[in-house]
Amino acid sequence: MAEEKGSSSFLTFVMGAAIGAGLAYLYAPRSGEESRNQLRKMADDIREKVQEATDEAEARIRKAIEESRTMYEERKNAVYAAAEAGKEAYRERKEAVVAAAEAGQEAYEEEITKPQ
Repeated sequence: MAEEKGSSSFLTFVMGAAIGAGLAYLYAPRSGEESRNQLRKMADDIREKVQEATDEAEARIRKAIEESRTMYEERKNAVYAAAEAGKEAYRERKEAVVAAAEAGQEAYEEEITKPQ
């Protein structure tokens, strides 16, 4: 959010500077050709600065996207690992419960079939 505000402030500054400089050149005591050349140079400079700001913003966005993807993959892998650990713990507990139930069943059957 702060980067968006900074970018819009920069763009506002550049536009204001362009307008102010344009007006200053229009009212400066120069020949028409000289003024046009100055305006062309100033427009080129502004175009360069805007392109640099755009490239910089694009690089930050790409970096944020890549970091988000990496974080997503890490979280996804952690969730899958936790789910697998839970499944394995369930299987182990289930086997232990089944073994205990079978042992109890055998003990019961031995007890009831014992001669008294």
